[in-house]
Amino acid sequence: MRLILDEKHLLNRALNEGFVYKKPSVTIRILAKHYLSKGMNNEQVYDIISSFLSKNYADYIPMNWHTSIKGIINKLIKSKDYSLVYIENVKITKNEISKIKLINDIELERLAFTLLVYAKIYNQINDNSSNWVNERHGHIFKDAKISAEDIKQGKMIYELNKAGLIFIPLKNESINIKVEFVDNSFDESDVAITINNFENFVYEYYKYFNPSKFIYCSECGKLIKPTNNRQKYCSTCWREIRNNYQKELMQKIRSK
Repeated sequence: MRLILDEKHLLNRALNEGFVYKKPSVTIRILAKHYLSKGMNNEQVYDIISSFLSKNYADYIPMNWHTSIKGIINKLIKSKDYSLVYIENVKITKNEISKIKLINDIELERLAFTLLVYAKIYNQINDNSSNWVNERHGHIFKDAKISAEDIKQGKMIYELNKAGLIFIPLKNESINIKVEFVDNSFDESDVAITINNFENFVYEYYKYFNPSKFIYCSECGKLIKPTNNRQKYCSTCWREIRNNYQKELMQKIRSK
């Protein structure tokens, strides 16, 4: 998922490790929120962020980043919202699952499930219950694990709209989608799925109906479809574990 769902974690890494996210503007925005919340003014925040990037970002050239950093700071000051995004989980209800299952088309079901998760994330980010999704369709389809060109994407979105599951504004060039089947008030007894890890989250829909066919990686918690009964890790974690084991083995051999 492209959305940053735990800005608190990234802030701690930036402050304690000098970590810069792969998209530096993400770190800039998070640091700006942090220092603005402490009462610093525009210039103070700019200077401290510029100093941070000089120390921790090898490609940082102040004159090239000046306008971008200033723009991020000014936008935050205008919004007066310095709260850090933290999405602990998303809960999907039995009623929502039932409505998706009625579609009876697995690709459309995956798309509907993905849009539902996005809507619940945006509701938490914006602290409201408007159920709107504001994300590029390509990113949504990628998370739904659907390979589709623009024409197919449009047709699938139209089908969900025709079924009354989503609403699409008539404005030209609008990418916004409103999800119409979100349960915003429910009891814990109504919950069918709790999503804690948002990588491969669409697999949670499959797991609900076929729990034995999916496992959570023992290292990172990502949901995966194992290729054998002994598999415990996702491919990324397994490579890292194997590489670390080989390094330790070589060190032992050399020390003898």
